[in-house]
Amino acid sequence: MPSPSPAQSAQDGHLTFLVLSFGCGLTAASGTHAEGQPDGQFCEVRLRVDNHDPDFHTYESKIQLLAGVPSGSKPDFFAMAIRRQLDTVQIGGHDAIEVELWYDIPKTARPTGLHLSGDNDPVGFRGDGPSLHKPGGVLVRMGPEDRSPK
Repeated sequence: MPSPSPAQSAQDGHLTFLVLSFGCGLTAASGTHAEGQPDGQFCEVRLRVDNHDPDFHTYESKIQLLAGVPSGSKPDFFAMAIRRQLDTVQIGGHDAIEVELWYDIPKTARPTGLHLSGDNDPVGFRGDGPSLHKPGGVLVRMGPEDRSPK
């Protein structure tokens, strides 16, 4: 699978996603107040999320899913809390955020990509109709870097 590159972006709803990094094989998550180990392995994804509309739109971490993983495709609540990542963020008009997503997946699992989901707002500030939201998200096919300890 190819490594993430700036050309690997996806748009869903009013939000555009750019994958900055994607790695698996992590054996711990640490933050300013806690640390934790996965049941299997952690995968970490860094995203830039752009709102190109002049109105506020909502980003939700819980609907960003790993593809090709039999279980644990939703972000891990504990690791997300350790890394102080919010469940939802209101992104201002013509603004962008960078976020992390942490997944706890089986040690033998090999993700094949990401299902990235934007907002489901029916209309933006200057919209002419419904936003182009795909239920289940837009699939970005890519494999993670191996970040397991050597």
